[in-house]
Amino acid sequence: MNAIWNALKSEGAAIGIILTILTALWTALRSLAQRRREVQAQIFGIYHQLIQKLVSPDEKGNPPKMDVQIAAVFELRRFPAYFDLSLDILNGLQELWRSEKDIKRLLDEMAGTITEIERKSKTKRHRIKQWFRDFATY
Repeated sequence: MNAIWNALKSEGAAIGIILTILTALWTALRSLAQRRREVQAQIFGIYHQLIQKLVSPDEKGNPPKMDVQIAAVFELRRFPAYFDLSLDILNGLQELWRSEKDIKRLLDEMAGTITEIERKSKTKRHRIKQWFRDFATY
């Protein structure tokens, strides 16, 4: 017991510095984790707003304007965490709307976005980022 006390007295400054560093590191990591959760919540909200603009009527019950839909489809390329869901939604809407008249521009943008998402999904960088995103979720 005396040996432990002597060791603490002689190395007290070093132990204090180490504990201070560990406390600061823990606080920084918790802050980063909180910020990450906030950003994920914002991304979630923005993504769902885009989907709503794509498929839902406006406040007055009018169908969505095509230019708004085209912009929403294009923006889906910027949400790699939702690539699989975006592909499912876009492929389903393409099938559903294929027979509609006067939406060729929208269908063309959907095809371009599907191609771009599929290309990005196959890159090694995307797969690595997806693995880290999945790992960090648990």
